[in-house]
Amino acid sequence: SMNACTWLPGMSVGVADLDEGHKALFVFLGRIIDALDQRSFEDAEVLCRALIATGSEHAAEEEAFLRRNGYPGLDRIAEVQKTLASRCQQLLTLIRERSGDARKVADKMAGELVEYLLRGDINFKSFVQEMRDLGRLK
Repeated sequence: SMNACTWLPGMSVGVADLDEGHKALFVFLGRIIDALDQRSFEDAEVLCRALIATGSEHAAEEEAFLRRNGYPGLDRIAEVQKTLASRCQQLLTLIRERSGDARKVADKMAGELVEYLLRGDINFKSFVQEMRDLGRLK
């Protein structure tokens, strides 16, 4: 189904592993939204737990990559990751409470993720490109 969770080429940060991590977040969010549309709260809960696990794994991988490469904007990205993680917890709580607000929160998260990947990560992208051009990307 088509919801806000559609991966666009413009979201690529130019690092395959990190792109795969971002795509996985989209897939889980999309499946959560579909489950909520069908009022399948049990499925939504299982998917949301998977989203949380995938998200924290991805965050750690991304942070390690950025540290390794000396990215100057690490704090800002860590902040975004923290916000996303707490939103995921909030979503899980709403799903477990069978709240009608779960769908709205999931949509909002999808919108924020799109926004962040299309616009917020521009510095990150140009940094990766520059390091790659210099042959210094680790």
